[in-house]
Amino acid sequence: MFNFKNSTCMKKITFLLVCLTIFTSTRAQIGDVFFPQFGQDAQWSVNDQFELEFTGTIAPAPLAGICTTFEDLVSDGIGNNDFTGLNMKFDAYIFDQPTNTTFIVGWNGLWSATEGLGLNLDFNQWLAQATTNYHYSAAHWVVPNPPTDYQAAVKKNTYNTFEIDIDASGVVRSKLNGYVCEPTYTAPMSVLKPTALSKFYVFFGCGYTGWKMKNFVVRKGDVTNVYFTDPGTGLSDNEQVTATLIPTSGKGVFNLESIHTGKEYSIVNTLGQQVQKGLITSNKQIINLTDVNSGTYMLIIPGEAVCKFILN
Repeated sequence: MFNFKNSTCMKKITFLLVCLTIFTSTRAQIGDVFFPQFGQDAQWSVNDQFELEFTGTIAPAPLAGICTTFEDLVSDGIGNNDFTGLNMKFDAYIFDQPTNTTFIVGWNGLWSATEGLGLNLDFNQWLAQATTNYHYSAAHWVVPNPPTDYQAAVKKNTYNTFEIDIDASGVVRSKLNGYVCEPTYTAPMSVLKPTALSKFYVFFGCGYTGWKMKNFVVRKGDVTNVYFTDPGTGLSDNEQVTATLIPTSGKGVFNLESIHTGKEYSIVNTLGQQVQKGLITSNKQIINLTDVNSGTYMLIIPGEAVCKFILN
């Protein structure tokens, strides 16, 4: 059943009301979209602010890391899900320590310079560099030498906004807090278009406890996926109530009372994965979630209302 007595959705998608009279703070577990480095499952989580967070303590190796295919948006060179045409924008930490915030595109799950594959991108407080297949002896700076302007753009021990774009020819362009990292780097097609049928990943790694990432938007072609984003930033509590959730006696079933007849709604989990969508056909209608797993969810009426709730 739902862990609330009466809940309301507030006007506009830019506001998230915790619409529960009884709300227990939860730390959502990483699901089937993001896969932690072996042995680190309990050290990665999504916190109450919808941030991906590493809470563990690690030795110098292996790297604290987590990987994904963005729900098979990218994973191999078969079909249209290779790593060319990929655009990623997100916020992540850079520390004032001798460690990199690392991204590996087209990673095959291996680490050694003789077997590991991938386009390696490293950002730290001093510089940004790119290389392929862990060949750091041939690393290519993607900032000028000296990197004075890059260093001025870096925000230490807090969030930085990254944008990484890989075009169809393998040219990699990146930005940090709006600063354009130049010169560009061209990755080989053997990494961006792997021909094996096994999974290849995008990997995110860090070196310190407390590393976080949020507001992740990935685009490829006409597909856009969003992760670790709180849709309820901004807006005051004085907005007009335009929708109400009322639990019924049936487990996983509730009434949606709304003025938004004709609008579509969706229900997503804390990773941004959609678990149900539909059309609001009347001012009062039944929403059935009996086949949905327990957890924290959001009901979204795009451009109009957002409501957070717990399904038990």
